[in-house]
Amino acid sequence: MVRARVILFDCGDTLVCLDPPKEKIVSDFLREEGVQVPLKEIKTAYRLVNFSSKQSIKTENNPEAKRKFLMAYNGQLLKALGLSLRGDLWAGKLHEKFRDCRRWVLLPDTISTLQSLEEEGFILGVVANWDESLGNLLNGLGIGRFFRLVVSSRAINEEKPSPRIIEHALRQLNSSPSEAMYVGNEYEVDVIAARRAGVKAILIDRDGFLPYADCLRFGSLSEMATYLRNY
Repeated sequence: MVRARVILFDCGDTLVCLDPPKEKIVSDFLREEGVQVPLKEIKTAYRLVNFSSKQSIKTENNPEAKRKFLMAYNGQLLKALGLSLRGDLWAGKLHEKFRDCRRWVLLPDTISTLQSLEEEGFILGVVANWDESLGNLLNGLGIGRFFRLVVSSRAINEEKPSPRIIEHALRQLNSSPSEAMYVGNEYEVDVIAARRAGVKAILIDRDGFLPYADCLRFGSLSEMATYLRNY
């Protein structure tokens, strides 16, 4: 078996997350509207909506299309929580709430994991469904220095679960699929894209939603790093 020398990462909810978390933003909004919903139920609703609703590059490139997508997404989220009666009104208000609160921060085990893998001699990269701000975001959070390559879907007009974005990264790194791993938090996007590209997939399942996933699965980046040190 060829030992992996390249590890490619997803970004959102793999290396970074929203602060406050999106579930907390929704919970606070609903509380302001007089509805108490546990964070765990909001997380579950997000899983349901994420499974069927994905924003495309074309939507990202068009501000009005992006706004309509996010409004519809919020409506689906409210419906999944059984709150469809006020869906249209609250979807718009929730959109405004996210616009005011949105801020990306590092997940707690990101830096220690990247340092550990770098010390082990792995070549690291980020390949994500993101806009052109991806590199600046990683630099601003102090982790851009770890990555040999950063590829956003907007930059090359390809997005996961298409394998082409991962294939592009491998070509840039002069690496074969057998030498690489891809780490992400979404099975239907990250694991599928990796497998289509012939790359070993690793799922970071922090909330334990997918205990039966048919791939390598870890509850944190730290757990994954421990495994890879002995891989």
